[in-house]
Amino acid sequence: MLVAFLLLVSIGICADSYPPGIGSFVVSSNPIKIGQSTTLSWYVYGAKTITIDHGTGNVKFVGTKIVYPTTDTVYRLTATNDAGSVSAIAVCNVMQQQPSTITLTNIFSEGGRVWSGNWNYGLDIGDTNENSGSQVFLSFDISRASV
Repeated sequence: MLVAFLLLVSIGICADSYPPGIGSFVVSSNPIKIGQSTTLSWYVYGAKTITIDHGTGNVKFVGTKIVYPTTDTVYRLTATNDAGSVSAIAVCNVMQQQPSTITLTNIFSEGGRVWSGNWNYGLDIGDTNENSGSQVFLSFDISRASV
């Protein structure tokens, strides 16, 4: 009877004398495009509390969560019990959308002009007043311009 009691006490002490373990903590897709989602998946054992940062909070021993990062994000899972805590990270890289470049060529028969009228100060493109666009947006990248 004394042996059984000591065995039960020692099992209880052993279970609480080791920090928890993290079997896995991963993102399902990496890298992703901006606006896409990825799924965090994890498996933890021997913990009393398990948390994931970036607003996820407390989670269960095994689980998944869909996230929508807009920039490269490092997720940290922390598992804690009376003997200590352990952490793991999962990184999701987000590919930013590259700007598009459109080259406009001059078509002689549809040559343009930029003008401002007496009452309308704006940008019009076209040969004549009848053949002009009134909603035009021009953008110039001057980052490589040299002085």
